Amino acid sequence: MGDDPAAGLDAALTACAELTEPVQCLQRLCREAVEVLAVTGAAVTLVSREPTLDTGLRAVLATDATIHHLADLQHTVGQGPSIDAAASGQPVHEPDMAANGPSRWPWLTESARAADFAALFSFPLQLDGAPVATLDAYRDRAGGLASTALAAARVLTATILCELIQLPATTSPATFGGLCGELSRERAVVEQGAGVVSAQLAISVDEATGRLRAHARHYRRSTVAVARDVIDHSLRLD
Repeated sequence: MGDDPAAGLDAALTACAELTEPVQCLQRLCREAVEVLAVTGAAVTLVSREPTLDTGLRAVLATDATIHHLADLQHTVGQGPSIDAAASGQPVHEPDMAANGPSRWPWLTESARAADFAALFSFPLQLDGAPVATLDAYRDRAGGLASTALAAARVLTATILCELIQLPATTSPATFGGLCGELSRERAVVEQGAGVVSAQLAISVDEATGRLRAHARHYRRSTVAVARDVIDHSLRLD
């Protein structure tokens, strides 16, 4: 597996460009992640949009039942790589669960090792700085990821996020619908906030949207949160 991650990823992206359904593309990307990362299994896991990130993890696409089970395990014990990746916005890698798992995720480790998770990896997917999902992977043997695989993972996560955003609220499985409905509402909030800034400063909506995003980046907030403050007049952008 993973002898030429770049070539495999190029093939997956080409195939996705020819697919009309985002779900089909997501399924292909999930399968390709196994080859690109040289792992045993991979999954796309939705994370809770609530302040406490360990209140909900749902693997909506998985290459096997074992990796699908990882979301349930982490939800049960309240710790694990997906939770850490979503909270920090940074990839979380544990190449040797036997050696390091007990000190890192003590409540997760025993169940994880029993399920053949010898190594665990999680990559965050964020929208305007807020966690949306993670790309998770496992190996049934210890070992880290190659630098070429890590580079390919960045492209994979960006592509998966784009496909998630394109899913309509009615998409099956139903778990996608809740996420996509929420993303649609958040886009509407940003659009409304941009409209307010546009009227206040007599600038174009595109420029106003840029102002919202720049303010959010500077203060390390989500664009949605900034837009809400603008809408309720608790914040005015200059």
